[in-house]
Amino acid sequence: MDNHLISDARWTQEVYLRPGWYYISGEIKSQNISLKGTGAFVALMDENVCSSEALGNTDWRRLGFYLEVGKGGAWVDVVLRFGDFWDFNDGRAWFRGVSVVPVDAPGEGTQGVYHLDEVRRSLSGSPLGLVTSFVLLVVFAIVGWRLCVPDGI
Repeated sequence: MDNHLISDARWTQEVYLRPGWYYISGEIKSQNISLKGTGAFVALMDENVCSSEALGNTDWRRLGFYLEVGKGGAWVDVVLRFGDFWDFNDGRAWFRGVSVVPVDAPGEGTQGVYHLDEVRRSLSGSPLGLVTSFVLLVVFAIVGWRLCVPDGI
């Protein structure tokens, strides 16, 4: 990927993952990527899940993260990124050997470990859950209606 001007770039592939642990990674090489912006990395789109990044001038190195997928399995968008939505960058990045590999579990003390169900729950915006939020909405609607509508109507 070449960013001749400060920008962001990405390649995305949708993948279905069965329940269990995965190591999602790719080999990345960088050239003249500014240290002031987001570098090149492997991630899940819109999930706040990503590897460390390649900045400056680096030779090929494998960057990745561990992901646990819950009982229902999940569709995810694996993305190779250079720069980010609000943190553009310039330079060059190469990607190769990208893989999604089932593993038993990450080793003790391993960095870059994510639990997809927890990540998605934290991004959903409601710490109460869907059912509790709906019940509260109904209660507030009834109370509001009772306060606003005069008796006898």
